[in-house]
Amino acid sequence: MGKIAVVGSANMDLVAHVTEFPNPGETIMGSNFQTFLGGKGANQAVAAGRFADQGNDVAEATRVFFVGQVGHDDFGLQLRAGLSTVADTIYLATDESVATGVALILIDNSAQNVITVVPGANGTLSNGHVHASLGEIQPDAVLASLEISLDAVTIAALAVPEEATFILNPAPAQALPAALMERVDIITPNESEAALLTGIQPVLGTPSLLACSTALRALGPSTAIITLGDNGAWVDTGETQFHVAANKVIATDTTGAGDCFNGILAAALAEGFHLSEAVRLAVKGAGIAVTRNGAQASMPARHEILE
Repeated sequence: MGKIAVVGSANMDLVAHVTEFPNPGETIMGSNFQTFLGGKGANQAVAAGRFADQGNDVAEATRVFFVGQVGHDDFGLQLRAGLSTVADTIYLATDESVATGVALILIDNSAQNVITVVPGANGTLSNGHVHASLGEIQPDAVLASLEISLDAVTIAALAVPEEATFILNPAPAQALPAALMERVDIITPNESEAALLTGIQPVLGTPSLLACSTALRALGPSTAIITLGDNGAWVDTGETQFHVAANKVIATDTTGAGDCFNGILAAALAEGFHLSEAVRLAVKGAGIAVTRNGAQASMPARHEILE
């Protein structure tokens, strides 16, 4: 079995359910409030860890390493404790000068969400910590997202061995430097992120989807995977292109669905699954996650995906 390093954010998600999203200046009443362990990086680490866990063997679960940072507060302690059940948190640093990051999430009656992220300790994660951590881990696969500084993500890309697979989930979407993109093996934007990066809106069943994935690969990655929500995912390796359909489900909360996809994808590839099968498993896992509330709380276990 290989080693996976997930480099990214850890947040506490503060979630309120509303009938519809408020307009600017409007106050509305919510129906429910909950707190969940979250952050794109931490969510992805949990998804990867639950897929990698082939039983109750702790050694199997700890082949997923989380590289990130929290504050010296109750939220940070809760996030560390939650992550430690499925991943190795030895490289989860603590910054005593800032608070743990938080995400403020509104979910409407159609299960769509709007999110505001306050980075906190995620924003002070040092390049040196990322570089040193990956140097010690020597991972076979690295999964990174963009709720930490772009410099830290670029350092992560450059710090791992050339033979390691580097997966970039470009969320939140932003312009990406050539030094980073040249080291990315697989890029995994959703539709809006892909459109921002390429200027092409990908639409399933039209030439725009192929044009968009081709443009993504032209930025540097050898493989582009565009996640399409309840339409599954589109995969373009240059040599082949294919669509993986999603099972039809009744969504309850879409928060963390993309993180679930990415974590399972990384874990399945590190385990040796072929790309097409890894994507199929990741799509299925994300479909399970959206039927549950919360981000990390919704991540499925290995047996649920493989059954």
